[in-house]
Amino acid sequence: MTSTPIRIAAALVNPDNPEEGRETVTLINVSDQIMRLDGWRLEDGEGRRDSLTGYDLGAGDAVRVRLSGAGIRLKNRDHGLIKLVAPDDTIVHEVTYLKKDVKNEGWTVLF
Repeated sequence: MTSTPIRIAAALVNPDNPEEGRETVTLINVSDQIMRLDGWRLEDGEGRRDSLTGYDLGAGDAVRVRLSGAGIRLKNRDHGLIKLVAPDDTIVHEVTYLKKDVKNEGWTVLF
């Protein structure tokens, strides 16, 4: 993992039903520069992905990315992994969560 000013800050892993297309991952830019996320992606522990193309994050800004439901899937019956991957395929940040962290439907997990 390399250092990057973009971090995974939170995730809505277990949204109210129906879940498909309602899971979210919140990213934050901790730098003083605008960061363009074209070519970046989110991945789960099984390699499924969602593209972040089209997102720009201003200095100190956060964005809530709604997952497509066709790519990355966030497990809520077991532990899970979320990776933030740069265009050069470098994993720049990753977070894990446990089943106990997502037991409350509709609650957001902070990392």
